[in-house]
Amino acid sequence: MRLFLALLLVTPVLADDDKPAGHSAHGEAFNEGPRQQAYLIPGMGDIVFPVSTNVRQAQQFFTQGIAQLHSFYYFEAERSFRQAASLDPDLAMAYWGMAMANVNNEKRAKEFLARAEKLKDKADAREKLWLQFLAEWYKQPSGDKGARASIKALETIVSDYPDDVEAKGFLAW
Repeated sequence: MRLFLALLLVTPVLADDDKPAGHSAHGEAFNEGPRQQAYLIPGMGDIVFPVSTNVRQAQQFFTQGIAQLHSFYYFEAERSFRQAASLDPDLAMAYWGMAMANVNNEKRAKEFLARAEKLKDKADAREKLWLQFLAEWYKQPSGDKGARASIKALETIVSDYPDDVEAKGFLAW
């Protein structure tokens, strides 16, 4: 019996030995950035940006992340988007948000965007356009070509969804 209990205690430790301490099972992009749970912060702004989730709190954290992006509060925005993804792992837009929060770290942004792209079949048509916008941004080397393609993608969102205030805001930015 003692041997059995000892094996139970040791087995989880042995299973994690192949992954260095501090590394995420979700991929290299998750090794950096916020690790603590996000909290809903009152007064973050009145943002309307619906996404494809049935988890009310995932929507709330996503919306908070957008407000934090507008405030250039990138670290906390990533934390909010990570919280949304932990509540709804199939929410492609949560990973899109993490990519947006890493606008100053192209390598991490592209890794988060790749994760969002894998989930795009679970996104609605509008969200797929948002994913296309960011994919266009990172598809081209820095410069006019990538900017023009991403602007065109945002213009498509504005044209197809004229009530999407966020698309108009990002286009102005």
